[in-house]
Amino acid sequence: MTCSLIEEAGEDVKRFFPLWAQAVHFAIETGRYAIAEEALREPPATNTIDHAQAHALSGELAEAKRKFAEAAVHYRKALALNPRGHANFEIARVSLMLLDIEAAQEHMKYSLENSRTTYLLRGQPVRVSQTHLGQLLDEFTLDKPLLSRLKKITLDEPNRQVAELRALVAANPDHTLSSIRLLLALRRRGDLRDRLSSRPRRTNVRQYSQTHRAVLGCLPRATRRRRTHALLDRL
Repeated sequence: MTCSLIEEAGEDVKRFFPLWAQAVHFAIETGRYAIAEEALREPPATNTIDHAQAHALSGELAEAKRKFAEAAVHYRKALALNPRGHANFEIARVSLMLLDIEAAQEHMKYSLENSRTTYLLRGQPVRVSQTHLGQLLDEFTLDKPLLSRLKKITLDEPNRQVAELRALVAANPDHTLSSIRLLLALRRRGDLRDRLSSRPRRTNVRQYSQTHRAVLGCLPRATRRRRTHALLDRL
């Protein structure tokens, strides 16, 4: 229904930015990327905050297509326009996918600082290491030689990446990041297209499809931990 608002309501949606933004977000969530891309060409933004949200939606679309570098560019534009928004967290997440651990740590800290009051009111600690993303960052920095090797592998052509990552996962079965990079490489090469095609980009961690569970079941034990599920959903 929301997607049809973009296609059929036309000017009515464009005159009301919040409705337009929700429609674009829903289109991305349900895998209707062409509809979202068309809508994002002329966002009906009328102020700085609207423009920031439009950039964030462009980043969301790029991330859904697993174009993480492009997503980071859009999220940084959103951050520049609205430093108090959620862009720091989005940049931290895509930086992790790009193996830029330093940037991920830096933006995660900024994200927590922006939400400090909310965390304190909930009685929650304001520490990166006690967030799901922070726990992944801690794990990924424990083995710096392995991280360096992963960065080198990402520079190879796709077919060679898959072969090297398979060997790396076999030798390090409990290393989460190696498994994530292998799953990403397989998706980029098209190996998982049949099993995961047309799946919405985001899924509640408690509501996995049988297909997604099957794919996770093929990965090493560490990759199946609950705190990695939200990240795996973006692959």
